[in-house]
Amino acid sequence: RPDYLEWLHYCETMGHLIANLNLQWVFLRDPATRSPTVLKIEARRLAITLAHVERCLAGQDHLLASGFSAADTMMGWNLLAAPRFVRMEPFPSLRAYMARMADRPAFQRARQKDGQQKFYTQDFYEVSDG
Repeated sequence: RPDYLEWLHYCETMGHLIANLNLQWVFLRDPATRSPTVLKIEARRLAITLAHVERCLAGQDHLLASGFSAADTMMGWNLLAAPRFVRMEPFPSLRAYMARMADRPAFQRARQKDGQQKFYTQDFYEVSDG
């Protein structure tokens, strides 16, 4: 149970980073109102959280060694959004995990009910170094 609760809270932390990035990129439509500093910091923080998940998934199929749980469900939303802000190439275990989640019939049914994604206007939101 402690590992399960820890993962739930970890997913919430990741969600907070994604919410900040969504605010900057999606809700602040005028680029002049965005903070390049916030964008860089939050994208970097998200990458660091993804690196931790990558290490934890190496050698196991789900977040918990006991198998699929609600923690994986919570992580699922994060992993739908994270690739908009962080390049996923350095995370092979995470990419394989995402593919396993996408193969689940319940995931497919949920995505079908969601319909076409209309929230994000770009496939990837690049943080400028300028």
